[in-house]
Amino acid sequence: FLDACNLESKDKVLDIPCGAGYIGSVLAKYEASVVASDISEEMMDLAKHEYDDVKFDGFVQADITKTPFPSDHFKCVIVLSLMHRLPKAIRKEVLLEVARLTNKYLIISYSIDSRVQRVKQWILLKIKPTHIPAPVSIPFNVMFDEMASAGLKIIKSKRIVYLLSSKVVCLATNTSGSSK
Repeated sequence: FLDACNLESKDKVLDIPCGAGYIGSVLAKYEASVVASDISEEMMDLAKHEYDDVKFDGFVQADITKTPFPSDHFKCVIVLSLMHRLPKAIRKEVLLEVARLTNKYLIISYSIDSRVQRVKQWILLKIKPTHIPAPVSIPFNVMFDEMASAGLKIIKSKRIVYLLSSKVVCLATNTSGSSK
């Protein structure tokens, strides 16, 4: 999905929440500069060696629902491994904030609820009673509707390890705002 964003040296990318910086090495392959943000200083400390020194604009501690960044500041905002952990009201706040931040693209992951995933969870609980599934997996149509309500349009989506994983990653574009 990053290839589809046509990132150039003048562009900025936001990795939020950056966590331990797992996508830092992937982002280093692109010309854009990168800002990493997380609410946790400890996570950013774990990520400090994961980003390319030349194109890295630093860490910013921030709550993803209330960031200090200007509107339309980033060509691409990346939100991975977060949305399935949040209740609906907070997901809405996150989507509105990341839509405000991006002037073009959002790459975001969700844990999607489906009959196959519910069967998988049931089997996992039988095998391992201590298994804890993603807290707030949602149906694909709910994800689509939530993103549309925030002014985001899904361009592409990809299931990760179909049937085995509930994760879907989406490339969306911001359909609202001044510089779109």
